[in-house]
Amino acid sequence: MARRARAQLSLPFEEAPERAGGPERIGSLERIGDPERDVWPASPLIVGVDEAGRGPWAGPVVAAAVVFSPWAEPPAALATLNDSKQLSHEARAALLGPIARHALAVGVARASAAEVDALNVLRATQVAMRGAVRRALARLARRLPPAHPLRAAAPLLLIDGDRVLPLALLLEGLSAEEGGRARLWAQRALVRGDARSWSIAAASVVAKEARDRLMTLEDRAHPGYGFAQHKGYGTPAHQRALDALGPCPAHRLTYRPVAARAR
Repeated sequence: MARRARAQLSLPFEEAPERAGGPERIGSLERIGDPERDVWPASPLIVGVDEAGRGPWAGPVVAAAVVFSPWAEPPAALATLNDSKQLSHEARAALLGPIARHALAVGVARASAAEVDALNVLRATQVAMRGAVRRALARLARRLPPAHPLRAAAPLLLIDGDRVLPLALLLEGLSAEEGGRARLWAQRALVRGDARSWSIAAASVVAKEARDRLMTLEDRAHPGYGFAQHKGYGTPAHQRALDALGPCPAHRLTYRPVAARAR
């Protein structure tokens, strides 16, 4: 079987401008945003975290983490933020630019199909989420002025779903000093958080669009499977391609429908 390749992608927030304005007013959006409004006075540094791609038979799990300023009114361009599954591709793509411009920091990370097979999809998703959070916070640290009030704030991770990240996973690979800071992080799991929190909703949009772009690259690397159309999900067209071609390096071999066709 051919070696798995790591595809590259570029999204607007990779070169997002630095935005670290001082206190103005706590932001609000109609319909979503209550989790932020509830905790921002006490926990101004909120990191919304979400993933895309746990269910597909092929491709990576992608996670994103987004940090918005607690003192800036959300622009009208973000008023359509919602669970990415409720938005069309065009609506999600239109949100990427405003997210990049308005967010203080965005981080994206992924776990490959091979990592999903090696770790199981839950653990692989958590590893990707950890990577996204670390990247977002590292970017935030580079962008904040030395005396900015968020530098002294401990992050609160708002994570879509019903699980927070295990502490041991958060601490893995950190120095003693870094681990000491990470132990101060708070976490809150929000079921349907991508429809309740605008930070999570933004992370949902970023993760979904990043994964879709990666699957378009996988389609070029592995023609015949239709990855650009179904994004690795178990559609009838994907099933027919698997029957005809067998699994490719982008497939998750521990998923039962793929494993059955690998024999």
